Amino acid sequence: MKRNKVSPLEFMISNRKIILDAVQTNQSFQIAWDFLANELPQINEITKFNTFKSYIKILLIVDEKLKENEQLKEELQKYETEKKQLIQEKESLSMNLQKLVSEIKSLRESEIKKVMEKDKNATDKKIPQQVEGWGVQLKDPYYRLFKKINGKVKWIHVGRKWDHKLAWDKIQKFDSCAG
Repeated sequence: MKRNKVSPLEFMISNRKIILDAVQTNQSFQIAWDFLANELPQINEITKFNTFKSYIKILLIVDEKLKENEQLKEELQKYETEKKQLIQEKESLSMNLQKLVSEIKSLRESEIKKVMEKDKNATDKKIPQQVEGWGVQLKDPYYRLFKKINGKVKWIHVGRKWDHKLAWDKIQKFDSCAG
């Protein structure tokens, strides 16, 4: 069953701004009622003057609560907008941080390459290609000497760092053992 008839309170709530404005600007409820009868002609069909007077107090309370709700909604929207802005700032800062981290990594890598090349160039200058007929080889992190003797390649381990005196001593030791 459909409700065709609107209750007086529902009508007053739906038109509360006009009704409250009329009540607050006029000196009495009767003058406000007469004004509203001109502004909202259906008010006479929905309610009587005495009902109107009794519902005004309720309408004031409802209006106050509705205003509070509207303020709360506005605050909530404000906080949601601030939250969205903060999330966007966070994402932007995160992207900037990632860029900075990748730049730092690439700078570190380039600096490491430069240092390694300097070390390699410095090492290449100090290390001879041959010592007493033995070839010098840097294999992984180790230096070693090699020489083909009687059709076979012989190796002498020198160490992680090139030491010319150590290499010379090991060649002398090898020659004394082989000879």
